[in-house]
Parts: sequence; structure tokens; C-alpha cells
Amino acid sequence: MQRILVIDDILPVTRDLRRDFAAAGYIVDVAASGDAGLAAVRKHPPDLVVLDRPRADMDGVRLLQQLHDTDG
Repeated sequence: MQRILVIDDILPVTRDLRRDFAAAGYIVDVAASGDAGLAAVRKHPPDLVVLDRPRADMDGVRLLQQLHDTDG
């Protein structure tokens, strides 16, 4: 089964995405911060990452670069 990681700090957004993706048959992990998202990628590498670009804790572009660097 394919895994999706949602990185967003807005609870209604993550709740709705988790519900919709799970209903479509995906395993869905949620992280509320960039650091938590990086940890989630290391623990359970996802097939897809959905994130908001303007991050409160880390610029979205920087987070994407770190995610790319994490990819083995």
C-alpha cells in the first residue's frame, strides 16, 4: 500500500487530507512541523509528500531540499 506524508501545522487541513487520502486507500502519516516531517520520512519513507510552502518553522523550499537530501 502506498504511503503519503502530509506536513502542515493547520489541524483542519491535516485532518481533512488524512481522511480523504485514507478513504482512497492510502496509508497517511501527518507531521505538524518541518522537523517532524523529516523524522517521519526517515522512519517510514513515503511515496508522496504534501506540504504547505510557507512554513512557520522552516521555509518550504528549504524543507524540500532537506527531504531530497534524506532520500537514499
